[in-house]
Amino acid sequence: MNHSSLPFSLFLLLLVGLGGCQQAPEAAVPETEAAESMLVPDESLVRVFVTTQPHNFRQPWQKAEARRSQAVGAVVAGERVLVTGNLVADATFIEIEPPEGGSKVIMEVEEVDYEANLAVLRPQGEAGFLADCRPLEIEGAARKGDPLSIWQIEDNGDLFPVDGTITKVSMDTYFLPGSFFLVYEVKAAFANKTGSLTVPVLKDGKLAGILLGYSAQNETATVLPASMIDRFLTALDEGGFPGIPTIGITYSRTEDPQFRTYLGLREEVGGVFVSNIVKDSVADLSGLAVGDVIVQIDEHPIDKRGFYDHPEYGRLQFSHWGREVRGVGDTLILKIVRDGELMEKEVELTRKEPEEYLIDPYVFDRGPRFLMLGGALFQELTRNYLVSFGKDWRDDAPFDLLYALSNPDEFEEGREKLVFLSYVIPTPATVGYEGLNSLIVTKVNGQTIASLATMKEALAQPINGIHTIEFEDSPNAIHLDAALVERINQALQQQGVSPLERVE
Repeated sequence: MNHSSLPFSLFLLLLVGLGGCQQAPEAAVPETEAAESMLVPDESLVRVFVTTQPHNFRQPWQKAEARRSQAVGAVVAGERVLVTGNLVADATFIEIEPPEGGSKVIMEVEEVDYEANLAVLRPQGEAGFLADCRPLEIEGAARKGDPLSIWQIEDNGDLFPVDGTITKVSMDTYFLPGSFFLVYEVKAAFANKTGSLTVPVLKDGKLAGILLGYSAQNETATVLPASMIDRFLTALDEGGFPGIPTIGITYSRTEDPQFRTYLGLREEVGGVFVSNIVKDSVADLSGLAVGDVIVQIDEHPIDKRGFYDHPEYGRLQFSHWGREVRGVGDTLILKIVRDGELMEKEVELTRKEPEEYLIDPYVFDRGPRFLMLGGALFQELTRNYLVSFGKDWRDDAPFDLLYALSNPDEFEEGREKLVFLSYVIPTPATVGYEGLNSLIVTKVNGQTIASLATMKEALAQPINGIHTIEFEDSPNAIHLDAALVERINQALQQQGVSPLERVE
């Protein structure tokens, strides 16, 4: 059927009535030389609408206000839609529609990895909606100097590309702080039309990345590259994405001449100094030690700043090789200098899940664990809780809890999670304790506390009708009447504090 021969009104009715992916009007593409040289992804993009509602980490029985976001999703093989992970974090409702509008279809998250910042959506019980779409192929060959196009959808359904050029390939964070991965820096005059930075980036009609951020001052877009996308989708097709491996070290540079002399490093040798090793991490189990200098990863020498020479992208931080080029289950060969002697260490890469840490580095899609005890609120410490103190949380959050975040090894003995008294609501059961907060729990009713689950078990056994909670610091212990606690808990529920606990 030749759409151009139909009356315009009938053409629009056909677009709305058919549903699924439909071809966008040709007028949607600006008549520029760059646009003419590119394939138009008119059957490969969809609008994505997401409702999110994160939990309140200061009042954990509540949720924050719901928020509605809009993005552009890329259709990929298997009748699925690819978006960023941060878009669907704490999502309660997701739906998609064709660029020009029409019937919406409810979607669900098939797989999400917040560290890789990628998520795949699939229709919820409506197979076939994406059958008419053209899945985008993955473009894995983008390099510095290559042209890219950032594709958005206008309110009227027109596809709107913004052309740019890769000016730099470097390492930066995606979504979670502290994790650095490969990114493209793209020079482009981008105007955000969707209100979201989840926007596909194409090269010659193939998916080359997803927009992560944009600096209007520098006219520079940061793009999550196709290499990570391809790795994510390939693993998903093979049974599931195993995540990003975690080596478990903190390191520093070795540029200072006196420091190098102290370490016994020759001038021609580079390397990074291992300043800390996470307990039971890959590095720990592989025999690495604080004071080691890592000078080579596989066949790649590491310079004094921690960079290695990537065959395609140039100088990159050596963590790129160990976390992106290599994956979970792979083996690395590290050459290290220890006490002036060169030796090798074989490292088998694994991933430490967020819930395996003493302090969860991030929590999404579930509420924080807590337990209300007659007005005394106990929680398991998470980074989210500390961040809830605002943009200056590193200064404003309680010092003892910040110290625990920075030095978890000092608190791990006998613990799975770090339980603390968050604050105290004044009630008849908590008289005299109203000002207490941010105290790390050690024992309850004489039992060592490893998590909130073990605390709940200990609370089932009050001693002479009294709950005794012991802490790391002063006042060292508080005492609560068990029967009165039960009555106060019931009253708190009637006043809107519900649920009273989330332990599992």
